[in-house]
Amino acid sequence: LGPAAARAADGGEGACTSVGRLSWEYWLFALSMVLSRALDLRLNDESQLAIVPLVDMLNHTRGEGDSCRVRFDSGSQSFELVAAAHVEEGIELHICYGPKGNEELLACYGFALPQNNHDRLSLPLPMAPADEPPMVTMQKLGMLPSTFLKGLRHSDNGSKIASLEIVWDDHLKKCAHLSPEMLLLLRLSTLDPSELSELPHVFEGHPASPASEARAWAQLAAICNSALSSAEQAEFKKENSDGPVTVLSSSVRELAMAAGEFAKRRAAEAAAVPE
Repeated sequence: LGPAAARAADGGEGACTSVGRLSWEYWLFALSMVLSRALDLRLNDESQLAIVPLVDMLNHTRGEGDSCRVRFDSGSQSFELVAAAHVEEGIELHICYGPKGNEELLACYGFALPQNNHDRLSLPLPMAPADEPPMVTMQKLGMLPSTFLKGLRHSDNGSKIASLEIVWDDHLKKCAHLSPEMLLLLRLSTLDPSELSELPHVFEGHPASPASEARAWAQLAAICNSALSSAEQAEFKKENSDGPVTVLSSSVRELAMAAGEFAKRRAAEAAAVPE
């Protein structure tokens, strides 16, 4: 069907009638079906996406202890829905959609959860100003994994923007957390050209200097303040609503506030370290 689908997408002659004319609307519909209904399952020792009839009708539960799970029996070549515990007759069955943040839950499934411990916040992080010499940018970003480089985008003024992801700390309740990879991005974003000799030190997980570390955390605090302001404005516009968009705005505000406070503390600690 590959060539036929390509012809259908182009709307050219000889388009296969079993595929039909592939429009943008049909493409969005097909993509939404996969994003909202497909499960990541082990099929014949391989991880694959699968849309399982009836199972895609089950609602989400936060914990796996009170949910069912889907497995594939390679012997019978069939899917099985297995309960984690005894289920009384008439009780609704649930599955866990996975550790997903509210942004993903709302985009793919149409709902958001208050106090979602798996929530995450993606913030725009300027990595290279438009007037930065290309050689400096190349030195700063050239050693990053390709996955990071592919995620860079250009702003309207020509600067390079990365996505900085912040999550809740698994151990410290209501405390924001940056993974080592995200911390590396943050440190590179404020690295001064005079500090390029410290790049190997930075890639080993250390700050380039106390001043550079203070700049990095101060930048994060400023970005969080901007995200917090945007979330508060969104909540103000929907103050009489308790829908999923309001829940998402509230969760963004909570995480941005926690991340901002965390960044301010780290910036103050770094500024107090003598050069």
